[in-house]
Amino acid sequence: MSELKEVAILFGAVADPIKQQISAQFFAARDSDCEWWQRDADAITRLDVSGLLPRSVVLATRKKLMKRIASCVTELDEVPQT
Repeated sequence: MSELKEVAILFGAVADPIKQQISAQFFAARDSDCEWWQRDADAITRLDVSGLLPRSVVLATRKKLMKRIASCVTELDEVPQT
């Protein structure tokens, strides 16, 4: 397994898209990975909001998704100039 990076992702119905959150922290990930992670995060949120999953399962699943994201992102070599 790859080294886990110190990236933070907010999950939930009003959270920014995962790709945007990754970029804002000067990390990069493949577009296809970001799309897949976003679909997973949206599904978890949908099941959470609908009450179909217990909160403990939601938190454990988000933690597992977060580990997957952290193991796949790469740090950008240079911070983009704004």
